Amino acid sequence: MVKAEHALKVGAKLGEGPLWRARENALYWLDIVNCAIHRWEPATGKRDTATFNQWVCALVSCDDGRLVGAVEDGLAFLDFATGTFEIIANPLPDRTMRFNDASADRLGRLWTGTMQRENQKPVASFYKLDRDLSLTEMDYGLSLSNGIGFSPDDSILYLSDSVQNSVFAYDFDLEHGTIANKRQLIWVDPKRDGYPDGLTVDAEGFIWLCHYDGWKVTRHAPDGKQVDSIDMPVPRPTSCMFGGANLTELYITSAIEDLSVEQLENAPMSGDVFVATLPVPGTPEFTFRPG
Repeated sequence: MVKAEHALKVGAKLGEGPLWRARENALYWLDIVNCAIHRWEPATGKRDTATFNQWVCALVSCDDGRLVGAVEDGLAFLDFATGTFEIIANPLPDRTMRFNDASADRLGRLWTGTMQRENQKPVASFYKLDRDLSLTEMDYGLSLSNGIGFSPDDSILYLSDSVQNSVFAYDFDLEHGTIANKRQLIWVDPKRDGYPDGLTVDAEGFIWLCHYDGWKVTRHAPDGKQVDSIDMPVPRPTSCMFGGANLTELYITSAIEDLSVEQLENAPMSGDVFVATLPVPGTPEFTFRPG
């Protein structure tokens, strides 16, 4: 069993959205409710933080070096240097809903989903932002859209729903940017294993899934069967992404949000960043390519 090492003391209230930017050899990640994007260069130890005036709920690289993601007012281009943003689109009726997590496909489109801030009924949607910045609703009936990933052959799109305790698989048509045949691939027992949160896919096509309130990250074969796991020293790992020179370092974020004093005493590294060195590398994260 692979072990997760403590990489960085952060204490994030809701650490999320790790993003490895190979051009910078740097890891970015979010503290959503503290309106922050953090940046860290593992080789040099350099750390920076950009603070925004809204929650930052998702983060993806653009091919031109910019960042794109979501704030409370919708999808946006984000400027790390100034802590400002430029809204691209916002289909949400009000702030009872927000975006949550995002990923780009091989052809440079952005995929992202939504959630209710409270109640989290099955009224959330899954969207595609095309390169021309047009936004299309691709699915409806989610409760808490979360981690997004793609099989290495681009035939399957994976999407976790934390409230529905599931990782869903869709048939994915890369050329046309369409999804079909939604089915439950993984079901997570909340009493035993917590809730499915962020995910990523390795070079063998296996899914790495964070278990919020489950104290672990699990590895699943393309048929959904669990084949391995990483025990975590914190109850709420939130998301993961491969990084490092060979994409063999799995960076894992975590959260403090709503943990009791007793829980924090038992898991004092909650909210920090962790890393696990794996024998199988990840796949390079794709970038959004506007234009």
